[in-house]
Amino acid sequence: QNRGHLLSASFAIANREPSRNNYKENVVFDSSTGTYTGLPHAERLYDYELGYTYSHSRFAVGANLYFMDYDNQLVLTGEYNDVGAYKTKNVKDSYRMGAEITAGVKITDWLRWDMNVVASRNKILNYHQYIDLYDDQDNWNWVGQDSVVGTTTIAFSPSVTASSLFTFDVAGFTATVQTGVVSKQYLDNTEDEHAMLRAYSTTNLNLQYLLPIKQLDIRLLCQLNNIFNAKYANNGGAEASRFQDGSRCCWYYAQAGINVHAGGYAAMYTTQWGNALMNQTGIQGFPSGTVNRHVFSGNATILDRGQFVSRGNQILNQSSFVNVAAQATIDATARVMTVNVEAYYTADAETAGNKLNVVLLQD
Repeated sequence: QNRGHLLSASFAIANREPSRNNYKENVVFDSSTGTYTGLPHAERLYDYELGYTYSHSRFAVGANLYFMDYDNQLVLTGEYNDVGAYKTKNVKDSYRMGAEITAGVKITDWLRWDMNVVASRNKILNYHQYIDLYDDQDNWNWVGQDSVVGTTTIAFSPSVTASSLFTFDVAGFTATVQTGVVSKQYLDNTEDEHAMLRAYSTTNLNLQYLLPIKQLDIRLLCQLNNIFNAKYANNGGAEASRFQDGSRCCWYYAQAGINVHAGGYAAMYTTQWGNALMNQTGIQGFPSGTVNRHVFSGNATILDRGQFVSRGNQILNQSSFVNVAAQATIDATARVMTVNVEAYYTADAETAGNKLNVVLLQD
């Protein structure tokens, strides 16, 4: 790091064991032979990254290149089980590679713009899948099997995602205009145009005003989602079958058009803390999330669901210098909960101080 310039490079190896769900959805017992088939395998990731950022008092830019080489990656198949959970399976050779560009500029003391663009290539090598072939959607007469062989795109992996966030803040009034863009993505791993989510873009407007009343925190809130009334679906699934005319049996989850969230109920669900978290993460759509509130690239923590597993494995692969145990007891009569926490350090912490968050969940 030198005068605002920061160049970084990393190489990491991460492993992930199959979960209970991976076994439940894939393992089949053959009673005639007394053997199990479809046993999932552990996933291994080799992650290579090269990044550069420049920070100035009024702006920051960054770029990050990554190549994620997988062995036995567990990928979504686009199918669901009988309770609506996604099915997964191992693919022997696959990779995710791409570039992420981030930028932020403080245009004036009351106006700021932040953006993020990710262009990626997400492929399965030597993929092979059999697909049942039926005559048409009226009769469903089975006529044989078709197969997909070759290099295909990983399911639910858009090649381009982008976000833009304008923040206007003056005299107690705050407004944000957030736009997200997601390119097309496939519902399964066959790279079939008949089983695809179309590209979409949405824009949300958030308005907030803090009333100038001393010692009282009273805010007027209004959240306008999808203000241009885009018609889109951001999730779905596909059966492992095809009709003779090439069409597929797919389903989609259509999202709401323009909708407004305001008034007292908005005050319950939309707060300055929630807005601050959304702005900090750089969120551009759902489903998305963060892993350990860690910034993997650029200056935002947000990840799309295709990165959850690999980024989680990166965190799990890091050294753990402290073990934490917690115990809580509740005195129902006194309505007092006591939380005892013990931290045992096995090495020096990487920072001067560590913080502990305690979250209470009520069922």
